Amino acid sequence: MAINTPGEKRKISISRKETSEIRQADAAGRSRTIQVEVRKKRTIVRRDEQAEVRAEIARRKAVPVIDEAEKQRREAEARRQAELIARQEADAREKTGKSQG
Repeated sequence: MAINTPGEKRKISISRKETSEIRQADAAGRSRTIQVEVRKKRTIVRRDEQAEVRAEIARRKAVPVIDEAEKQRREAEARRQAELIARQEADAREKTGKSQG
């Protein structure tokens, strides 16, 4: 295990290397031993910096994507759609009422 501390003192990077062997049979039935090397790297961040990162993420989420003008346009469009549906339903009722009567 190696500890690397780059320019920042708030982060610690830990690198670990594991080597293992696996046996695998080829098409002819002979088994071969293969060396496998797994490298893992973990970066540990101090708590105070994590709090700053979480606060920044929260601030970014709090910014509205849709401004007030766009919200008003969408509400007006929804009202127009509701009025259109109501008129279409009324026309459909009138037509079915005339054809039955």
